[in-house]
Amino acid sequence: MKVPIYKKVVPNIEKYWLRMEPDQEDYIEILVRTFNSGLEKIKNFERWSKHNEFTIYADALEDWDDIVGDSWDEPDSLNLEPRTWIQDHPLHVNQKQMVQDIINDAFSKMKFFLTRFQPILEIYWRNKLIDLKILMDEQLRNPVEGINNTINLFIYHHEYFSSKLPSKADIGLIQLDSNNAR
Repeated sequence: MKVPIYKKVVPNIEKYWLRMEPDQEDYIEILVRTFNSGLEKIKNFERWSKHNEFTIYADALEDWDDIVGDSWDEPDSLNLEPRTWIQDHPLHVNQKQMVQDIINDAFSKMKFFLTRFQPILEIYWRNKLIDLKILMDEQLRNPVEGINNTINLFIYHHEYFSSKLPSKADIGLIQLDSNNAR
């Protein structure tokens, strides 16, 4: 009988056990919504050109004066509307695509960084598969030594996890918080 000569591993285990919160779509949505919210906040500034309180001054100017123009009627809204200023600008038109490109790039770097967790997750996976009842088997040659070795292995794994798993890591645009994984 031939014994397989390969090591049991779970390829890309980090993709199954690690989750990024918020995810890519949440980041994109929040950034685009924040930009639009900023435009709404600018609308709260009151414009003073063609304000009704300046009508008496406009009436005193000559008809040919460019400042007065043809009509001096108060506009429907006295608030600034910044969208009309930027609606054709490429940064505004392509903002969502540009945000998506930046966030997708940041998340691909983070996914690459998460591959560093693979060996640690493999150890954790193996530890979850251990049947500790085997340590209580009466036919063990030296049960005390087996329990002692198992405890020492778990202590080593705890120290290894603590030293190899950073609590926080800055990966470009995103900060990875791995305290829950630790």
